[in-house]
Amino acid sequence: MEDTGQPSGSTLTQLRYCDLVMKGGITSGLVYPRAVIEIGKRYRFRNIGGTSAGAIAAAFSAAAALGERRMAVGECVGGGFARLSKTATHLSTRGSIFELFQPTASLKSAYGLLVALSAKPSRPMKWWLIGSAGIRLAPLSFIVVLASLGGLAYLLAGWWGVAATALPSLACAATIALYRGVSSTASRLRSNLLGMCPGRTQRGRKQPGLSDWMHSEIRALAGRGEEDGPPVLVEDLWNAPWYPGEAHGRPGERTLTLEVITTDVSHSEPRTLPFTKGTLWFLRADMEKLFPDQVVEAMVKSGADTLPHGGLTYHRFPSDGSLPVVVAARMSLSFPALICAVRLYEQHFMPKSADADPRRVEDEPAGDSAPLSETPDGLTTGGSTNAPEGANYEMRPCWFTDGGVSSNFPLHMFDAPMPRWPTFAIDLVYPPEDAPKSATPVFLPTGNDQGWRPRYNTIDKEGGLETMGAFLFGIIGTMQNWRDLLQGRAPGHRDRIVQVEVAANEGGMNLNMGDDPLRTLAEKGELAGKTLEQFDFENHFWVRYRNLQSSIERYGLAMHRSLEVAPPGAEAAYDRARSGTASRKKPYPLTVAQAKEASRRLNKLLEEMELWEDWDDSLAKGAPNPPPSLRISPTF
Repeated sequence: MEDTGQPSGSTLTQLRYCDLVMKGGITSGLVYPRAVIEIGKRYRFRNIGGTSAGAIAAAFSAAAALGERRMAVGECVGGGFARLSKTATHLSTRGSIFELFQPTASLKSAYGLLVALSAKPSRPMKWWLIGSAGIRLAPLSFIVVLASLGGLAYLLAGWWGVAATALPSLACAATIALYRGVSSTASRLRSNLLGMCPGRTQRGRKQPGLSDWMHSEIRALAGRGEEDGPPVLVEDLWNAPWYPGEAHGRPGERTLTLEVITTDVSHSEPRTLPFTKGTLWFLRADMEKLFPDQVVEAMVKSGADTLPHGGLTYHRFPSDGSLPVVVAARMSLSFPALICAVRLYEQHFMPKSADADPRRVEDEPAGDSAPLSETPDGLTTGGSTNAPEGANYEMRPCWFTDGGVSSNFPLHMFDAPMPRWPTFAIDLVYPPEDAPKSATPVFLPTGNDQGWRPRYNTIDKEGGLETMGAFLFGIIGTMQNWRDLLQGRAPGHRDRIVQVEVAANEGGMNLNMGDDPLRTLAEKGELAGKTLEQFDFENHFWVRYRNLQSSIERYGLAMHRSLEVAPPGAEAAYDRARSGTASRKKPYPLTVAQAKEASRRLNKLLEEMELWEDWDDSLAKGAPNPPPSLRISPTF
């Protein structure tokens, strides 16, 4: 009988693992649940990640994987992928997604306009919606201005004057109303954490809001039951039980890992959740607008530290394993303007003197951990950790929004020099509206000559406004996705990405889709999961091995050429490096033992590189093209 990696009795044989990364896409995330269920029939998940809607799918998938493991050892009787199937069925019901996005009362009109524009209306209808936006957003202003202009025309020329100025009066009233409507909407967004939908269930709504629903679903998927209770934490995934007979991996290895991307707009950088460094703070009143009471209570208790300042009490934001899974997912899905952003705070210490240079920061030597590649870890802003005694500071807000703003398809997650198991990725592809419908909307490269074709966006439209709009949105898309797209076409990456084409009326910002698009999205997700049966891990491993050998050789030769002769101006440092002389007076000093060992390793490497330099052949010949590069690159 074929081994599927499923539990058999009390033991597992030839258990197959995989990681999974999911792209953002708001309602396009309906693709993911069915895909995850299919993948779960053949693999056991170890690391799951995503961004935006992919972050919610990642959180649900991780919770379901936790539920499966808990059921296998008798810790619970519900949850897992059976519950995820129930969730997928619910999401495929018309109106289910629409009910999750619940705006506050003051922003209902703006939300209704956004929903109408997101439904891909016909061109005449779209222009009508835009033209009448002022009437929808500020009807009172429209009526007052129109009545005033009509009254003035009547006083000057009677009804003939009213008729003659009707169109100009309408245009003027609509313009003023649009200005008033946009201005008042912006003010309301500002007072509502920069979004229309906080996530909590709004007054008068029978169905739960997004955050409330996510909290209860994650609990149910993890086998915690339907009733309200404490949230599932990231450390619950780390400490998930192993299957009976399953090897426990390396010492200290986590059973399950969840990572999602959010965007720190205040510092212009992406951040990976859960945070592992730095100290950020939150106000309880902010979190109570966004998350259920049980979740907020857990956040307050997880970081017992409080920081009184300016008449307010700040709580330490949970880091590492104490972060609730629902908070991580919700911070990644904070689509600008639609879903409220998350406001955290950092301590900003004032300079000790007026002439202090804010660009100067003391050296921070690395700890004991050794990264796999040379990267400037820790460049992301983590907030202050140690307050200088008696230092003056202010609490500076840090706004976190949708992870897709900075990394909509984080392929880099869980990567290593060589894979221990596959890291699958699901890419949502949006073909141009004028492109013919594909006969195979779900595609996985099955050969090394497939999957490399670049995407193409049609810029030229019928009208000037449409062309400029396509051009500007194309620029935004390029800024957002260029890194992910290039990596997705690279050898050793493109073969593990299943591409799912999403039509214009499917997913995206279509919050109130009909039955047919919902059913189609679910079917595409199921097909995507089944398509990964074709994945050839042996070929994938070999391609990655050839990449590794090629990149090590090219990096090594470049290092040899750089260090063969002392560069002018650095002779003393060069001599210390080659001879292994320790110096306590230099930055980032080495101990005597470290200096000797570093010198031994460097000289041995350079001797080996010299042999590589003299070798007539090259490991780069016949390696995948384009060749990868080892380089200093920021991590987040």
